[in-house]
Amino acid sequence: MSRRLLAFLLPLVLAGVACDGGGGGGGEPFPEADELLAADREFARDSAERGAQAWADVWADRGLLYGNGESPAFGPRAASLAVADLAEQLRWEPTASAMLWPGELGYTVGDRWLGPGTADGQNDEADTRRYLTVWQRDGAEWKIALDLSLPEPRTSSAARAFDFWLGDWNLKQRIWSGRGDRFEPYTARNQVRLIEDGGALVENFTGIARFFWLGMEQPAPIRGFSVRVYYPEQHEWRIFWIDTLDPKFGPPFTGHFSGDVGEFLLTERPAGIPPSRIRFERRMDGSVDWQLALRTPDGESWQPLWLIDFRRDEN
Repeated sequence: MSRRLLAFLLPLVLAGVACDGGGGGGGEPFPEADELLAADREFARDSAERGAQAWADVWADRGLLYGNGESPAFGPRAASLAVADLAEQLRWEPTASAMLWPGELGYTVGDRWLGPGTADGQNDEADTRRYLTVWQRDGAEWKIALDLSLPEPRTSSAARAFDFWLGDWNLKQRIWSGRGDRFEPYTARNQVRLIEDGGALVENFTGIARFFWLGMEQPAPIRGFSVRVYYPEQHEWRIFWIDTLDPKFGPPFTGHFSGDVGEFLLTERPAGIPPSRIRFERRMDGSVDWQLALRTPDGESWQPLWLIDFRRDEN
């Protein structure tokens, strides 16, 4: 596999390190972020007054408006066009927040609906939808890096398939060196939390890594954040990832669990770029085996790039 191909693929395959997280279980919650609540409320007021232009002004240059996934949009112009007919009627109120990377990245969650007034004043509760917005610092301003519609609170076993992941973990990484079967060892940690009513899981990853295909001569720190949402109508999980090496969200990995094994694919690629796969396996002792791999050119097998052994942090 060429260095040029691997360099192109890294921002896409890194979504595989998303190890799940959330904000309401398995450890101390992530710290609240009052400044993000204020930014979200200001955005709601601005949208009601200026419509789609407010969306263009607050969107990150590479921000993703995913909604429910039917017609995702990248960037300020695409986001404003996507909501042009609804922006002035959209209303929302954030109900919780968290800061992941202090002063750099965090999220808000809340209720969104069409029409005047507040969510409590709506006559039809079915008109109210949950949402999650990930905010990213851009100079002196907060911009939107990702916006998602959340499904109803989890009720099925499939929607709770990642519950084993809640908590704090110590990670032993093995990253492919690009030479034969040689993998280099590095350590990392991650925190996995459940957001409020269980509409999503979020994860905060901190570790050391060296990616030869980026020309990294020495190991370097990396931080990552993932959002995982189960969509019952499609019977699938969607995994979104952002990190400090390439601070933007891309198309999600999608898939599901079969027993103790979960497989998630990213096939939305430019022509000639192979799919990548995330594979989880829950072991009997409570540890987790994780793998990120690329489809080989012959289409018959997978080339592992990143292997992680997850062990619970007992401290």
